Amino acid sequence: MPQLHNRVTLNWERSEDAFVYKYEVQSQAYNATGTATAGPWTDRGETLSSSYIIDDLEVGYYAFRVRAVNTVNVKSAWLELGVQQVKGDSVLSPVDVPAVSGVTESLYFSTRGSGVKAKARLTWGASTNNTDWEAIGVYIDNYECARKLGTDTQWETIGFSDGTFFDFLDQQPGTYDFRVRAINDAGVVSAWSSVRQVIYGLTARPADVTGLSLQIINGQAIFSWTPATDLDVKVGGTVRFRYSTLSSGAEWKNAIDIGEQVAGAANGTVLPLLSGTYMAKFVDSTGNESVNAAAVVTTVPQLLNLNLVDTITQEPTFAGSKTNMVVDETADPPVLKLQGDLAIDSITQYMDEWGLFDAVGGLEPAGTYEFDDYLDAGFVQTWRVTPTLAFTVGDTADTIDQRSAYMDSWKDFDDNGKDMTDVVATIYISTTQDDPAGSPTWSAWKKIVVGDYEARAFKFKVEVSITDTSHQIYISTLSVEVDAPDRTEWVKGNTTGTGVFSVTYDNRFYVVPTLAITAQDMVSGDYYTITNQSETGFDIQFFNSGASGVSRTFNYFARGY
Repeated sequence: MPQLHNRVTLNWERSEDAFVYKYEVQSQAYNATGTATAGPWTDRGETLSSSYIIDDLEVGYYAFRVRAVNTVNVKSAWLELGVQQVKGDSVLSPVDVPAVSGVTESLYFSTRGSGVKAKARLTWGASTNNTDWEAIGVYIDNYECARKLGTDTQWETIGFSDGTFFDFLDQQPGTYDFRVRAINDAGVVSAWSSVRQVIYGLTARPADVTGLSLQIINGQAIFSWTPATDLDVKVGGTVRFRYSTLSSGAEWKNAIDIGEQVAGAANGTVLPLLSGTYMAKFVDSTGNESVNAAAVVTTVPQLLNLNLVDTITQEPTFAGSKTNMVVDETADPPVLKLQGDLAIDSITQYMDEWGLFDAVGGLEPAGTYEFDDYLDAGFVQTWRVTPTLAFTVGDTADTIDQRSAYMDSWKDFDDNGKDMTDVVATIYISTTQDDPAGSPTWSAWKKIVVGDYEARAFKFKVEVSITDTSHQIYISTLSVEVDAPDRTEWVKGNTTGTGVFSVTYDNRFYVVPTLAITAQDMVSGDYYTITNQSETGFDIQFFNSGASGVSRTFNYFARGY
């Protein structure tokens, strides 16, 4: 590394005395203005030539003098060389300032077990306009990089770079000032070049889901989408699906979760096939969701022909058992919602400072509503169970009087609850194969969107949870429909004997099925009669032309549900 020196070179004419063989040199410091002495004369050395170099003088003013010395050590008078200002490196142009290009942020994966992190890359143009320095063999060595929070006063040097960028690793979110300066071989630095940048880091929302498509195969909804590009979605993130019965105008906030969240690195999943709107968002490793939901609408009818058996409806009274939930009968229509978490007697604020009357102090973070009755299908078979849940959400703390920001900064004037994806409503089912009016054994509660269950009776409940205790849910529709699919039973080769032959279906029907008989060995005049036809079977007897009972072989085909 080159060493930089403050160098003064003194020159004079040689003495005409032939016996002079050396010269003595002295300097004397002057004051800051160069108008008065500030110290004694100081010996600087001797030389045999008529010039002398003095290095490393402090910046300031100095007087210099020289005298000749002959071979017998006789010395001449001092020759005053005058007062000279030592300017140091200020005689050179300042080191060229590197021009900041900007700051870009991205994510990276740490292989040391700490997962996905954010980094901010500061870039700049090289310091190149340093002709004076390069003329004395001094070049740019590296760049010093520093940062601080916008609210701080102290800068922190983070590192040095040989190139024109620097990565600030494990960058936390916030508004930061970043700066860089060039340092040359001699250790002389340029002025700082700085920029202010908002860093979102892991708080930034991931990109929206793109390329969402639906294929229907064997009664299943098979989804695919373009793989996520955000690292914190691919590593530790998920894809979240929600469903709405609406085929137009469906909103993410008013839909229900369907299926388990899919790994963020995946690009496909299988969900139950329903008519309505499916919506998907990426969720990163810290829980941030995409801004907009990708949606697919399907109006494909059910592949099975279903027949309504019964419906259990809870609105408008919601007469079931409630935990941390209440019915608002003043709403139109009435709604089921979370209960406030604070008794009125404990409120110390003035009434005109309250938000919504029934949500002062925040809402309960979770609530449960169990239907007011079970649904008994009458016997055990496989039933299709389809719940219907419709709700809206709102921010109980977001009233006009409470808004302090300028109106033009509001997201939407009349769309309270737009981003409230923390409100989750989930329907659960419990089944039994026993008579529910007796002493039944009920299964554990399971989540349900739609499903086929082999059971006799069903119980239902809905669980609501929120993260922000000012976010309210308003359930206006809550019902469950139980359907029976069309089915057939075909048995051949039945031999009756001469009397009445009773058939019992392998599995009973919910209603009396349509019945078709095919006789195998009839002769002219033979006939048969069917009696006692019901959901569980029928009686049949064959007769000859003389009305006497005869034995015949027959097939039967029963169709119904």
